[in-house]
Amino acid sequence: MLQLHHNDIINLHNMAPECTKFCDLCKQDLKPRGWTTHRKACEKKAEKQRQNQLVAESIRREDLEAEADHFADADVSECASTPTFQVDDIRCEYHPSSGIPPEVHAFEDFKRRPTPLASIPPNKHPWAPFKSRLEFELTELALEACLNNEQTDRLIRLCNRWETASHRLTGFTQDMISVPYDGTIREFDLHYRNLWEWATDLLRDPQLFPHMVFDAQHFSKFDGKTFVTFVDEPYMAEAFWNVQSQLPEDAKPLAFILYADKTKLSLFGTARGYPVVACLANLPTDIRNGQGMGGGYVVGWLPIVKDEKDHAGKPSWVNFKNAVWHEVNGLNVLTASSAGSFLRY
Repeated sequence: MLQLHHNDIINLHNMAPECTKFCDLCKQDLKPRGWTTHRKACEKKAEKQRQNQLVAESIRREDLEAEADHFADADVSECASTPTFQVDDIRCEYHPSSGIPPEVHAFEDFKRRPTPLASIPPNKHPWAPFKSRLEFELTELALEACLNNEQTDRLIRLCNRWETASHRLTGFTQDMISVPYDGTIREFDLHYRNLWEWATDLLRDPQLFPHMVFDAQHFSKFDGKTFVTFVDEPYMAEAFWNVQSQLPEDAKPLAFILYADKTKLSLFGTARGYPVVACLANLPTDIRNGQGMGGGYVVGWLPIVKDEKDHAGKPSWVNFKNAVWHEVNGLNVLTASSAGSFLRY
């Protein structure tokens, strides 16, 4: 007669192969412990993939129907495979050259940008313990050049002399524009900054670059019957989409917004003018309209066209002033377009 002791039973139990369950969704063998949680996660993921696939098929079908102009004769049976949407669902369509498939998100789950910049507190005084960045850079230069005390003092005195003419150290370029009016040529001084250099500084900023959007997007919201398009960013506009369609597949649009603030008359050295502000349309509104890196940047000054008694109020004089301001903005744009058309990262 076979007799088993208690210890023998325990050893036999340990030698038995461990029981597993096969998940037909992810094709994995899993231990019983945690099976329920894993199965629910797999089912949720599979359902989301199914919904996205149905959305993509639905969009492609709508495009084909629009080209054939057979909306009225569409087969009702085709609607049977259309996914079921909830009110306020958000549909996201990306430009074909992006390679990103369309998606549908529940309103409460919808996100379209990284963590706000506010979560990364900026260092307002990276040159501390020096009082200013200029003092830090002067000290850095003196150390790199191995200047002695006398040479360092001479350098500081030289900088102090230039400080009295600080408008010459602002990075502005001075030029002159000529605009014809009534048989004569009127000339105006123009001060402006290079748009391309400013833009490349933003593109190389490691905290700012993740927030930039380079692919056109179409967003729409489900109202219970159909998806209604909405636009609240420049890169969601039809013009942005059309511009990207004209570029090579490996190129992305970089859009500038230029505006002049005639409510703020500013002094520039001994001259006066209205500031011309630039920002990148690829940045979201909260950054583009905020302060600090990525916000509005003064890139030039609109010259003041003083009204002349003999011409003030005439339509031709109004058109002349507009021509002057368009010439200024045209020169600002030229600094960006002439510097280069593409950046590769």
